[in-house]
Amino acid sequence: MKKYSLLAIALLLASLALSQDKKETESKPDLPVPEAKTFKSTQSVTIDGRSYSLNTEVGTHLLRDTDDKPLALFGFTYYKLAGAKNRPIIFAFNGGPLSASFWLHFGILGPRRVVVNDPDYTVPAPYIAAYLDYLYETLGADRSMTYVTSTGLRDGFRWDWKHRGNDAWGAQVAISTLPDMATAMKRNPGLKILIPNGYYDLATVFYGVEYSVSHMDLPSDLQNNIIMKYYEAGHMMYTHEPSMKQFREEAGAFISETSN
Repeated sequence: MKKYSLLAIALLLASLALSQDKKETESKPDLPVPEAKTFKSTQSVTIDGRSYSLNTEVGTHLLRDTDDKPLALFGFTYYKLAGAKNRPIIFAFNGGPLSASFWLHFGILGPRRVVVNDPDYTVPAPYIAAYLDYLYETLGADRSMTYVTSTGLRDGFRWDWKHRGNDAWGAQVAISTLPDMATAMKRNPGLKILIPNGYYDLATVFYGVEYSVSHMDLPSDLQNNIIMKYYEAGHMMYTHEPSMKQFREEAGAFISETSN
């Protein structure tokens, strides 16, 4: 089995890409996808009184279509514990449209976190502005890289939403990457998946995750590699302080267990 000796947490920010001028896009609909860029820096975080140094990379990764043609730039932020060896690589995804990945990064997993007054009313705050300040001033990203809540809002963005494995009853059904996850798990039996769920999540169909996972057609030994955790909270369970503390403990245990 392939060993990973890199790090710890890679936050994939699907909404980060290079902006394009609307008029220019309309006049040149087949403009080439800009070159991917990466920016490196060193960050630090203090946990339980102990300071940790993080080697950080932020930038874009080029996505290609099924014909290997450049399609779009996929944004990411990557943190590696300085000096760490034999650590698992952890990819953190936040499902949902709009600024979901921003909230996962700035809401719970990154070295900086915004605080909301949940479950009480939280006054409007410049969360995106705060993140952009972190992106440009701290992480050192080029200001030509902009953040939008949905890549689909960008002029000239063309994505083929059809996906093999999503056809049913002679038609295209809801987009799902579960066939890809099942393939990845079968190719790498050491792959572990942690799925946190909020009991009071009104944005996700009740029991939808369990139903989907149970229909991945996985061998029984691989089914045990998918770990479900539940929280007395909603869609963004990390805005609920007791759930946030629970998440920290369970995510820490997950990282420790997969490091061996």
